Amino acid sequence: MNRLFKYFILQYKHSPILNEALNIGILYFFDDKKTFKFSFPSNLERFKQLYPDFSISLLKAYLHSVAVKVDEVNKELAKTSVDHILFKEESQKLEDLVHKKILLQDSTALQFLEPKVGRIFSDLNREIDQYTSSLVPYYDFKKEVINRHDEQYISRTFKRLVKPNKKVFKKIQEQKEIRLRDDFILKVDFIWKNGTTNLVKPLSFDLSDSQTIQNKALNPFATLTYNKDYLIENNYRFDYIVAKPQQEKLFKYFDKAIKFIEESKAPHKIIEFEKLGLYADKAISYLSQES
Repeated sequence: MNRLFKYFILQYKHSPILNEALNIGILYFFDDKKTFKFSFPSNLERFKQLYPDFSISLLKAYLHSVAVKVDEVNKELAKTSVDHILFKEESQKLEDLVHKKILLQDSTALQFLEPKVGRIFSDLNREIDQYTSSLVPYYDFKKEVINRHDEQYISRTFKRLVKPNKKVFKKIQEQKEIRLRDDFILKVDFIWKNGTTNLVKPLSFDLSDSQTIQNKALNPFATLTYNKDYLIENNYRFDYIVAKPQQEKLFKYFDKAIKFIEESKAPHKIIEFEKLGLYADKAISYLSQES
């Protein structure tokens, strides 16, 4: 097999003042299959040695957001032609697709470089791993032990995603007590508006046993059900940012818990932690345009 592909190096710039950049991931594009593949290190702990104030959780959120957008673009590519997705303008190239649909230029500390061409001679997966490990430091290190993604972790991550945009962050209320039906008082982490008043609550199911996971679903379901009419009348919506358990054996109980909450007819939205970057992007986009 003799196969050409294109790849974009994703760089992380910790500080514009230092003007230093680290390779943090590789985005591959295979012309024959018209698909992208995004590779980045599972272990980011080593990068913290270079910058003491380096935020692993924030960078992970950014990287997962890129990965989600890559999946979305691949789904689009499967339905239509590359030319169509490139907004039907001949002057635009593959990099336009990357910058417009996967990661905006100058939007964060992460930036894709111009594409380069590579060639695969035999085993695809093995040679792609070789490319990535040679270009991205620490790519082939073992995955680090991840701390529990509790409610505080979720809340801090969302705040770090939106806080750099000062104009937007001023429009987001933090740690507010809201009055619901029958003077029911509930504290939410954030409130922002886009036609509805979105009450943002982190909800972690990153727990160690199935019974605790199932029990934890009871509170949000009860809150939604009890306050359904009040939420509708006042144009409120609960946005639950949920973290799933890290143990694969508990995934099915997490799925059941989410399904149980979603049986409520009250206005609500479930945002998976892995898609928090997309949710934050939507909030930033809307609030940036609002006068």
